[in-house]
Amino acid sequence: MFVPVIEEVPDEVEVFESDEDWAVVIPLAASEDGYRLVALETRLLPYDNEHELKFCIAVLDEDTGEPFRIFDRDMAAGYIPPQVRDLVMPCVLVSVDALTRAVQPQVIYRVTHATHPDDKALGKHQMITERLVGLGLRVQESGTDRFGRQFWRMARDGGENGWN
Repeated sequence: MFVPVIEEVPDEVEVFESDEDWAVVIPLAASEDGYRLVALETRLLPYDNEHELKFCIAVLDEDTGEPFRIFDRDMAAGYIPPQVRDLVMPCVLVSVDALTRAVQPQVIYRVTHATHPDDKALGKHQMITERLVGLGLRVQESGTDRFGRQFWRMARDGGENGWN
């Protein structure tokens, strides 16, 4: 059983930079025994001339010290208490804001985890698209990749200037 460690969406989040990527991690819940922490992990990973945007639920087990990452919402649901579930997408959007402003990528690529995602999953991706449009990016290309997953490639309007 997991209990919430968050009551509301944070106003500000910290962006962590590593040699491989940038990340925002927001704790969501903990196991009742305190040995596992559940967090939302949102990342921008550089690749060639673009950055891939990913988010998942990460479960850190104190025994192993390594998180396992869950990209399937049905699998993640067992780790997220009901009172926290409505906070997940708003936390993703806050994370997307922070990452985009910190990194200032010219191109962001996203892809669904599932092939043939349902309308609910696509609605979440639409929310992210709308947030990125509000940050000055536009959909440059979208479609279905060779694995049957939907993708979006978004580019910054107006070149390198204009980031706030």
